Formats: sequence, C-alpha cells, structure tokens
Amino acid sequence: METRDILLKADRIVLVLERTADEKIRALARSWDDARVTSPNQVLEVAVIGKQVALVRVDKPLAYLDIDDTGAWWKRVTARPRIDVTRHSVMA
Repeated sequence: METRDILLKADRIVLVLERTADEKIRALARSWDDARVTSPNQVLEVAVIGKQVALVRVDKPLAYLDIDDTGAWWKRVTARPRIDVTRHSVMA
C-alpha cells in the first residue's frame, strides 16, 4: 500500500523545487517556514482535494513511470523518425 502525505492544501501553491546533492528533491512553498524533502523512492503529486490544490508526497519507486533515468530521456523526446525521400523527375 502506498503511503501518502499531504504536504500542503491551499487555493494557490507557489512552489520551488531543487535537486539536492544526495539525489533528493527539496520543495519550498511560500507558506512554509522550512523546506520539505522527498527521498529518491518518493514522488510529488499535485491533486485537487475538494476545492483546493494539494501537494502530496507518495512512496513510489521511479520505475512506475517507465522512464530511463540514466540521463538519456531527452533522446526519446527529441528523436524524430527518419524519412527517406527519393526524388523522381518526369520528362515530357
């Protein structure tokens, strides 16, 4: 069973995210006195709860996203299929 921790519920959330040296995510919101840290085996989710926006921390491995986390993810995003075009001329 997944563990969910509601970090913040508000009408509006302004959030700053940064990666720490030990591969965690440090989240800072205007309404917090101190940052919240998400471990490598956790994800942050944004959800609507009632009439408010919520930031939720969930225990979930990165593998559930089916993403190559070796740093080569951008190759799949920017890759374009190759199209070979052969030109034909028609002589009258």
